[in-house]
Amino acid sequence: MMNPFTLLWLYGRVSRVLTLLQSASASYAKEGSMSKSLFASKAFWANCFAVAIEVTGALSGVIPPGALTLVLAGLNIAIRIVTYGPVHVLTQAGSDDG
Repeated sequence: MMNPFTLLWLYGRVSRVLTLLQSASASYAKEGSMSKSLFASKAFWANCFAVAIEVTGALSGVIPPGALTLVLAGLNIAIRIVTYGPVHVLTQAGSDDG
């Protein structure tokens, strides 16, 4: 069982990150730059996949500790090289994202 204070601290951190993402999304929309949905981002899904593997422990005993971090860092670099442009978290009114 996780300590309630740890959960509260974690909630505060996640809330702060979401606020930053929302403000960044709004600033991109104001500038008129083209951006894609966060859910269409290769980097987002690669990181979600890595988090799921780490949390479930699916590869524990198969790969040494820390190897997933190195693989994810390399994957993020590769994805960043082949992709470009900003992403947004929230859809804007009148956008074609849905």
